[in-house]
Amino acid sequence: MIQMPHRAVTRFFVPLIDVLILLFCIFLLLPFVSKSDGTETGEGQSEADLKAKLEIAEAQVKALMTERAAVADRLNVRVLEIEAESGKLFDYNREGPTPVRREVANQAEALLLIDRAKQKSGGKAVYFLVLNPRKLSAFPSEEQVKEYRRWFRDVPFGFENP
Repeated sequence: MIQMPHRAVTRFFVPLIDVLILLFCIFLLLPFVSKSDGTETGEGQSEADLKAKLEIAEAQVKALMTERAAVADRLNVRVLEIEAESGKLFDYNREGPTPVRREVANQAEALLLIDRAKQKSGGKAVYFLVLNPRKLSAFPSEEQVKEYRRWFRDVPFGFENP
């Protein structure tokens, strides 16, 4: 009597499953490798269209650069620093040959500083930039920040971490 050979079913299905997984992965990758309609890569556009778009982009860049320069010409930035050891606010007087560091201890001194900066700005808007300490410090405290904000509430100012 003739007997059929004993073959395991897994000898047939394991390679079949591998092929099916490979085909499924290829199916998942199809959207990434398919051809686009030409709008993203610039294909199908005439050279004249591309030159026109380039000229428009160059004009926009030029306009933004002149606008940026105009803002810098209209603005006078005054930098103040906060001391890391105490949280006190300091200004550098640049009137003489060497800058002199002076403390802004109260609101009266802050208002005097604001008035002096406005007089020296020559018609430009004055912006006060308050630099936090450069090294890690517990200062300025929350109360000090509130106090500094109150001193400069009538003029444009901001805090910055260097």
